[in-house]
Amino acid sequence: MLIGREAEQARIGRALDTAREGGSDALVVRGEPGIGKTALLRDAIARAEGMTVLRCRALEAEADLPFAALTELCGPVLDLRARLPAAQAAALAGALQLEPAAPHARLAIGAALLGVLALAAEEQPVLCVVDDLQWLDEPSLDSLRFAVRRLGADGVTALLA
Repeated sequence: MLIGREAEQARIGRALDTAREGGSDALVVRGEPGIGKTALLRDAIARAEGMTVLRCRALEAEADLPFAALTELCGPVLDLRARLPAAQAAALAGALQLEPAAPHARLAIGAALLGVLALAAEEQPVLCVVDDLQWLDEPSLDSLRFAVRRLGADGVTALLA
């Protein structure tokens, strides 16, 4: 139970409802260490009934490992990559080291992430949660930025802390 965070919980609740209604939303939860950002994310996950929850927690020790966070985030819906355009599926598989990496595929990786999120949302709304964003590896962050900026009527809410 969170005390004194009603405004933040209400805003996150509206973002979850937006995804449930077929729209998309993205929120960044910012603040000093220890103020309860992770608690807000956990509360959102607990309230995400009827949604697919994709999450990752970035670690400082993995900040230099390309696509470490993307691997964790996409794991539950990785089977959907088979429904992506071939170039995007190959780029994502290469980034996650499932297949040999395709050269110059960074744009395709971001597009693949967007595609996987949209495909997952066709089945049920998606809550995408990233905690400790400051430790995200740069390639995962680039892909996430690309995808989140392009969310539209996809049924996806992204919470980034």
